[in-house]
Amino acid sequence: LNKLPTINYNTLRRLMGHLHIVADQCEKNLMPVYNLSPLWGPNMLTVDGQEASQFAQTSGEMEVFHAIGNISTLVCADLITNYPWLFNVDNLEVEKERRMLEVLEKINFPTPTSVKRSGDIRMWIYIESRTSGDCVSLILHPSLTAGEALRRAGDESNIPLHTLDKMFIHEVVLGGSLERPLHHSEKMLDVTLRWGTWDAEDRHDNYLLLKTNQFYLEALPCAIPPLSVFAEVQFSENKAKSKFSTFLFSVSKANITYYKEEKTGIPTELGAWPVEDINWYIGSEPKRGAPFNLNITFIPKNEEPRTKESPLFGRVMSFNSRELFVKWIAALLVAEHQSDLVPPPSLVRIY
Repeated sequence: LNKLPTINYNTLRRLMGHLHIVADQCEKNLMPVYNLSPLWGPNMLTVDGQEASQFAQTSGEMEVFHAIGNISTLVCADLITNYPWLFNVDNLEVEKERRMLEVLEKINFPTPTSVKRSGDIRMWIYIESRTSGDCVSLILHPSLTAGEALRRAGDESNIPLHTLDKMFIHEVVLGGSLERPLHHSEKMLDVTLRWGTWDAEDRHDNYLLLKTNQFYLEALPCAIPPLSVFAEVQFSENKAKSKFSTFLFSVSKANITYYKEEKTGIPTELGAWPVEDINWYIGSEPKRGAPFNLNITFIPKNEEPRTKESPLFGRVMSFNSRELFVKWIAALLVAEHQSDLVPPPSLVRIY
């Protein structure tokens, strides 16, 4: 293997890595090593100028694989089986590939999708609404950002630039109850793969949507650092039977802090969440019964949104004032992204 040219070696390494994972999932795909190697061995190890009569007989190899085996089949089987050792692959790399495949299997997309290669998903992005009948299909390769996806979706849908620069790609979850405009630097694949860790009930009706967001358009001119907010809002935890109660909240120095006002008039801090550790959505789960229509739901980035101890979907803040609601969105944008709120010029479409 060490004598192979670099390109040949890397190609073989990638192919064997893929087949190793396929064989590892043989209980689901019915493709163990003894099915894969008779198919791939003759293709890989047949050289130019070899007579057709000397080509490996695939069907015969499969039948007698364990008995005698053709040399191409046996070599291919060894390459697949011993892939981690032969190609100096550590267990972490193999496990990462395996976990990605498991997550991909869990994702129950409500729209047509297809896995292109490891880490690539083709998915629909709806325009303006899911019922508009207008959508585009994009390959969510690992490096595709929301800013790039917005530009491509705009190009394919022929959206005028003056309209597109007021639009955002949204992550829409729970059948449209919550939506989150994506920052231009977010990786689209990471957004959709995260759904795979959610319960089936929470991920089965999620989708991507390109549209304007009036709240964001109102908040952006106010999102100038430094910006902090301190206000009284209605708040509900994600614990069972949690109800909305009045708390004091602040956004400052990239932290959301909440307080309970004592009889002395001096607020007591109850807890704080770093903004970098949470995702926040506009809206709330309908069954929560939020007291007002303007709501923000917070869920942790690296944890399941629901657990046995916390069965409700996220923590919810409810606002009785549009002005305060918009100001909170602006403060959260500053806390999370500082001044990096709009795409760089390289992502702007030029005609």
